[in-house]
Amino acid sequence: MAANSPLTGGPMLAHEGSNTMWHVTTVVAPARGLAAVAASNDHGRGGGATQGLAARLIRPEG
Repeated sequence: MAANSPLTGGPMLAHEGSNTMWHVTTVVAPARGLAAVAASNDHGRGGGATQGLAARLIRPEG
């Protein structure tokens, strides 16, 4: 997915997926020169956990 986001201050590229054992979320904020990758080996709870962690890692400070 690619979209403008207030979270990243411009374009945000994201991908999320699972192989039913692992769940991974990636977020790239090119305007800020940042990227985050979060992975969980708990498929059932991994989606929410990796989304939350990636958002916290990419969020502007302050």
